[in-house]
Amino acid sequence: AVLAHGEVTGHAHVIESPHVRITRDPDVVERARLQLVKMGILEPDARTVDAVIVVDDGAPSMLTHEEHEAHFVRPGIHALLRAREYVEPDVVRRVGD
Repeated sequence: AVLAHGEVTGHAHVIESPHVRITRDPDVVERARLQLVKMGILEPDARTVDAVIVVDDGAPSMLTHEEHEAHFVRPGIHALLRAREYVEPDVVRRVGD
């Protein structure tokens, strides 16, 4: 599962496991976004959830990238958020690689 592909470097964040799937189903993405709002992680009007990663029960899966250390992703449902940067007080744009 490729979570993000670098626009400039070509590097990618990848989870290689048969126990992982990514969904961009609008209903699933909206449920994840609302849960993050409820937890106080996102503002109510935030639209930064791009997809949802589902790691099936079992051992954690490894997230790798060519430019930094690997990380374990535990079983469960995880929102894939797009990084943002604030250019001006009222101007927000998505971060590119």
